[in-house]
Amino acid sequence: MDLINTSLEDKNPGVRAETLNFVFRNAKSKKVKFQKGVIKEFLTRVTKNVEHSDKNVREGSYRLLALMSTKLDGKIMNTFTSDFKEDRMKLLQEAKAELSKATTEQHSATPSSEVKEAPKKQVSVPAVTKKAPSKTQKAAGPKKIKKIADKRKCESEATGPPTESEMDELSAVDICNEIYGEPTIKKIHEKNWKTRLEGLHELHEKLVIESPDEIKTQAILKTLSLAPGFKDSNFQCNQEKFKIIKAAVQNSKLSATSIDIVFNYCLDKIADPKCSVGAKESLSSIADAVSLAYLAPRVLSEGNKLKSVKNVAECWGWFSEALFQFGFGKLDLKITIDEAYKALGNTNAAVRGKAVDAVAAVLLYVPQLRPKFDDQKEAIKAQIDSALAKFDGPPPAPIRGPVLKTLMAKTANKDESESIKDEEEDDLIPRVCIANSFGPELLDKLADKNWKMRKEALETIKEIFDKNKFITSDLGDLPVPLCNRLTDVNKVLVQLTFEIVSAIPCAIGSKGARSHVRTFAVAIIGALNDSKPQIREKGISALKAWHKEVPLPYWFDESNLMAEQLADAKKVHLRYTFLPWLTEHLATSKKVPTSALMAFLPHIYSCLEDRDGKVREATSKSLVSFMIHLGFPKMAKACGTNQKVRLELEKAKEALPKIELKAEVINAADIMNPKVSDSPPPKKTKSSEEKCATAKQDKKPEKKTLKSSKSSSKSLKLEPDDIGEIITGFYRTA
Repeated sequence: MDLINTSLEDKNPGVRAETLNFVFRNAKSKKVKFQKGVIKEFLTRVTKNVEHSDKNVREGSYRLLALMSTKLDGKIMNTFTSDFKEDRMKLLQEAKAELSKATTEQHSATPSSEVKEAPKKQVSVPAVTKKAPSKTQKAAGPKKIKKIADKRKCESEATGPPTESEMDELSAVDICNEIYGEPTIKKIHEKNWKTRLEGLHELHEKLVIESPDEIKTQAILKTLSLAPGFKDSNFQCNQEKFKIIKAAVQNSKLSATSIDIVFNYCLDKIADPKCSVGAKESLSSIADAVSLAYLAPRVLSEGNKLKSVKNVAECWGWFSEALFQFGFGKLDLKITIDEAYKALGNTNAAVRGKAVDAVAAVLLYVPQLRPKFDDQKEAIKAQIDSALAKFDGPPPAPIRGPVLKTLMAKTANKDESESIKDEEEDDLIPRVCIANSFGPELLDKLADKNWKMRKEALETIKEIFDKNKFITSDLGDLPVPLCNRLTDVNKVLVQLTFEIVSAIPCAIGSKGARSHVRTFAVAIIGALNDSKPQIREKGISALKAWHKEVPLPYWFDESNLMAEQLADAKKVHLRYTFLPWLTEHLATSKKVPTSALMAFLPHIYSCLEDRDGKVREATSKSLVSFMIHLGFPKMAKACGTNQKVRLELEKAKEALPKIELKAEVINAADIMNPKVSDSPPPKKTKSSEEKCATAKQDKKPEKKTLKSSKSSSKSLKLEPDDIGEIITGFYRTA
């Protein structure tokens, strides 16, 4: 397009006319689309040629503008043709009419009429006899196709992330301009490093609060790669770029095309003293989104080809660290062993040392691979054995990667099944309806001005609940008048009311308590603002009694009344009493409504700036529990530009809990020599002597069989075709 734009300003009118005709001919197809970054500069030059003295140039310009009006929106075209006078607008309309007439004539002139008029020739075609497929072919056909399909599916899963069409630079910049603002993107490409750093920092802040799946990863990484791009000489700018890469690759739909943009940049800076941490963390973030099985072989194979021995050594250092973070998974053993051989034979001692540590880490998961390194030098073998001896016990549990997501899904399903089982058991208990016991007289007495009358009413209600241990969920008109007594002036009556409220959930059961939990919970939380600690303790015990029967997700509704209890800054006692309880139970709850928790955030952020130190401390501790359910991006987006709150969120992000897992050591002997057979082998009849021999073998102790398996694994010779995927098992520790 740059060449076309320069040709449209050429001194020779013939060049201009031919350029316009060339663009017109090639842009006729519907497949041709003009990008936003090209249109502005291109159309300004075309509209200028309308005023040219040469007739051919003017006509070509009008024709091209008429064609562009069919491809672009009317608003866009009006910005360029609004300054045209009446005579020029008439010429443009005539060009549009000619263009539409030409297209209609082209569509109407179909070749079907010509085909109908042409006489049909009768051609005698010899009959082709098709052989019927045999029974064996019929049986083998579908099975064979199914096997090929399954094989292709496995191969596609092993290849890693999907690929997408590569985006051009202008499109990437346009997308980033729309999402993150044109001023920010312009700063990234400035020559002044301070301006560049400011732009990168702004982009990172906007990117962090965005949902991971909504991030346009390829567009961001492509924009980062533009000049000065990944050849930036300023280390602060490079550090900020790695932060952006780390945030951008969190998209679950991360493609191999996006990875290719930043992969070499990460390897180039992996040994940089100031950027090494960012480069390694970016690679780990890519492995988090895709898998270590895809990324590690690529890092090792490309790393061994690097010129700098420091970079080669750090690639192996990253691999050994990542192996303990992600677990062994479906790592390709053949590539790992081949690349380890190359690194162990390197002339540099640092490369050999890092490779020895990586080999020891692999052997911790797959001890049967130790004989594979027997042909190495004695010094190398001694280093491998000493590095392996440093590890005490089994390999550490993985703390990142796809295995954690699957485990969390399994535990959630398990909790759901347990809650359903408890409900079914609750339905079997016989219950009594006591709704008629709370008549108008008793409720009027409960709201009487005289405290003695109110006390008598509360004692009567308590007796009713004491006599009936198991009741139905129908409480009549009692809940609201009873909740009003939780804020009674008389503290003795408040304590008595808390005793009744605490007994209700156990009496009506978990299923019945769900219909009343919102009414009572809001009233109990409101009563926590009492200045006396005894009353607040009673309130917390009442909340615990209701939570024992009703899980926390059932406490919330669309009214968000629970969240509004924290709105009043004067309720200091309520804030620092309720928030620790909510923090404790929110961390262990499953599937809490997101909208309800989002309603809490404005009040939580105001509590972070409360004058009272107890409120600030309780609120900062609660951030981790909220972040478990909402995630960092949503919470960061809700805080806006408040830097104090942002710092607290960053601290909470680092304190997020890790799921405890236990890793199993792999027995690779059976996997490396698989017995593949399409059809089961024919059964052989055993003689009496063979039966006796097998019976004697079955009676042998287990210890001997273990020894035999170990000895067989030592004599194992691995061939490239025999090494398959080795899968580790993970389970939650008790």
